[in-house]
Formats: sequence, structure tokens, C-alpha cells
Amino acid sequence: MRLRRSSVALIVVVTCTAFLTTYSLNDALVKTSVCKCNYRVSRMVDELYGLTAFDSNEVPVIFDKVIVVEGGISGEFADVGKPVITWFKAVYSYDGKTSDDAEGAVVELASFVDSFKQL
Repeated sequence: MRLRRSSVALIVVVTCTAFLTTYSLNDALVKTSVCKCNYRVSRMVDELYGLTAFDSNEVPVIFDKVIVVEGGISGEFADVGKPVITWFKAVYSYDGKTSDDAEGAVVELASFVDSFKQL
């Protein structure tokens, strides 16, 4: 699991102009387990204006994974080349909540299978 490092946009209050800076965060961007981390800027280097003090808010980020707990097809059997509805029930590892239709995605298995035929 990896958090994409975003750029930090800062505005100098006196001149109202943006400047570029390098910064460090208080925690690693790569996690190997499910967790909730609070990120904040812990160090900043500004060579343009020579700023030495800054204030940073914390942003909570959850590194999660989805676990499939059930699944099936619309009928008792699936015939090769015939459409079939496939369903899965999944839970989020971090909080155990079940994913629902509003958070899920519809996958066209026909195009998925066709991509394997080309291999």
C-alpha cells in the first residue's frame, strides 16, 4: 500500500506569491499492513525566502484492504460463452464494514475474460 506524495502549495502571506519548498512528513508513505496514520509536515526547507518556522495540520489516512468473504453466480451452472451474473461480498479489513453497491464497482467479465484469451 502506498500513499501518493502530493505537492505542497504554500502562500507567503506578505507577498501573496507561491513558492517551492522541500518537506518531510512525520511517517513513511509506504505501509505493509492495515493501519490509520496521521500525517503532518515535520520538516520544511525554504531556500527562496529563508523561512524557518511553519505550522502544519494533521491529515488522517487509512491504509486498508478489501477481503472477499462470499461470492457466487446467478445460476446453478455457468455455460462457457454465455453471460452470467457474478457477485461478491467484501469487507474492509480496517473496520470490518461491508462494502455495498454504493461503494462497489461493476466489472464486465466478458472483456476481462477476452483479455486473457489474447495472452
